[in-house]
Amino acid sequence: MKKMVGWTLTLATLLIGGVIYYFITLSLYEPSKDAFDFPIPKNAELDQENEQGKSYDWSKASEKMAYHLDMN
Repeated sequence: MKKMVGWTLTLATLLIGGVIYYFITLSLYEPSKDAFDFPIPKNAELDQENEQGKSYDWSKASEKMAYHLDMN
């Protein structure tokens, strides 16, 4: 009986973990066709588009703590 309860708890934990993983990672993003399937947040708004690419505005992204790299 203890074995049955153990397997049931293990299966339930894996199932719940899979559902949480899906909602946190996979359902919030969609692959970008222009950026080699790089994930773009579904609630990001297209800010501007030009010949170099697309620029998105996403409320959760902040430039306050951003790292600035000087490529010169």
